[in-house]
Amino acid sequence: MKKLRIESGKVKNTILVSLATLGLMTGISSCEQLQDSLSSEQNKKVLEDTGSARLSGKNWYYNGLADDDMSLTASKLGDEYFEQSLLVSFGKKVALDSLSGSIEVTYTNGEGNSVTETFPKISGTFTEDYEAFKVDLSSVMALFDTVKIPGGTAVMNLKIGGFKCAEGSQKGRQIASFEAKNIKIQPFFSSDELSFSTVGFSKDTSSLEIPVSGNFVLQNGSSTVTSTASDSKEYSFKVEGRDSAILLSPLFDTPPEDGATLDLLLSGILPEGAGDSYSKGFSVTFTKYKIVIDGVKDGNFAEENGALYLSDPASDQWEYGSTGYDVSAQTDLSGLSVTSDDDYLYIGVSGSLQLTWANPLGILVSNGSVTGGSGARSSVSIADAEDFANKGGRSAKVQPNVYISHQPGANNDGNGALSAFAWISSTNTDITSSVKCAPKGWNEETVSSFLEYAIPLGSVSGLNKGDTVSIIVAAGLGWDEGFAVVDACPDSAVSKNPDSMSVKYDFANGMSYKIPD
Repeated sequence: MKKLRIESGKVKNTILVSLATLGLMTGISSCEQLQDSLSSEQNKKVLEDTGSARLSGKNWYYNGLADDDMSLTASKLGDEYFEQSLLVSFGKKVALDSLSGSIEVTYTNGEGNSVTETFPKISGTFTEDYEAFKVDLSSVMALFDTVKIPGGTAVMNLKIGGFKCAEGSQKGRQIASFEAKNIKIQPFFSSDELSFSTVGFSKDTSSLEIPVSGNFVLQNGSSTVTSTASDSKEYSFKVEGRDSAILLSPLFDTPPEDGATLDLLLSGILPEGAGDSYSKGFSVTFTKYKIVIDGVKDGNFAEENGALYLSDPASDQWEYGSTGYDVSAQTDLSGLSVTSDDDYLYIGVSGSLQLTWANPLGILVSNGSVTGGSGARSSVSIADAEDFANKGGRSAKVQPNVYISHQPGANNDGNGALSAFAWISSTNTDITSSVKCAPKGWNEETVSSFLEYAIPLGSVSGLNKGDTVSIIVAAGLGWDEGFAVVDACPDSAVSKNPDSMSVKYDFANGMSYKIPD
């Protein structure tokens, strides 16, 4: 049977026949009077038999990225399928009396002002079992044009009513109108450009994870997807759901060469709360490097794949070197990950990284256990990177082989400001251009929870295969009033100096990592 697109107050391509005769109205009124006299247990049973509107969660995810222009999104496959729809479930088979409702969307525009827009009518269609209704949100997506809602997020309030029970002892009984507030609207995908590392490739253990924002199911269960790569050969993957990621496992014995690309189209992805499943295209680039510096914490940073991980306590910020800062809302580091391959030492930093234009991150790498003295200043401002790697380091007897200072929010362009200096032959050498970093998608309005860096091996004495290095990460504040260090990983590697305006970096307590031979 063909389902019909239903809009507030009308049914498209058919005639809405009202059943609200006088006798029916009297019957409903009598039912309501009867319900008043029922016990709480009986009333609960009646409501269960009738059904009630509900959502699966407080988040709704659209089929796109934060920087996608969603304004041209439209219904697909006629009136039966909506690419962007919110599922309202009833738990019972329902019918429509007269659809009513509205959607209110609140977002922050490019000027930083809060804006609310209201859509006074809603439309949609029933699911095949008539136990849920898919609210069409294409009108809401028209706001997500990267200009009105530059960050890709907003919240909406939904009001919907006009349904009645269509099965069981309560058939014909009205279902109460439903209102849900502050439903967070978010992109479901963070990237559609993926990289597959072929380091240590194995058909049985290698995989590619596509991170997603919420729970989902694959409607077809585990499936297989095949595509032709740029080397003109076909490659197949097994597609599975794994926590908050789509897992692609290779079904081929030999991977493509470094730099080969592959386009994949995945379908049947049904996010929690969505009315219809999503199809999404992805571009995959094969690379000989273990970690692709793209701002995504992939499986190569997992301990089972040879990486080293150190956690940091939550909400443990302090204010070393500051004078009265409230640091509770500043960067809170949660962990440090380290791994390497034949070419790079890779460092990943996790946490609540509130690193705006004035709040930098410092990454210090030293070979051996070097203990800092009293002269190491608290500042991790980008302007002090060269000074710390040279004069500051020597006078403090803290001599990191590599010092990176990074302000991801600087310039508000998604790249940030990076400065990296290395101690080479008793001189400080600018190696910024050879260090890779990825605060992908980062700006002052949209921050990330993961940063990653790649430092070339062999560029510094003591940074080669077989060497053991000590690593410290420190998050800083840098304002006109002064500087402060608000968190570090490991915490024990940083301590407050007696003058209260500087800190000591102790590599003996840093995270120790041996670069494999």
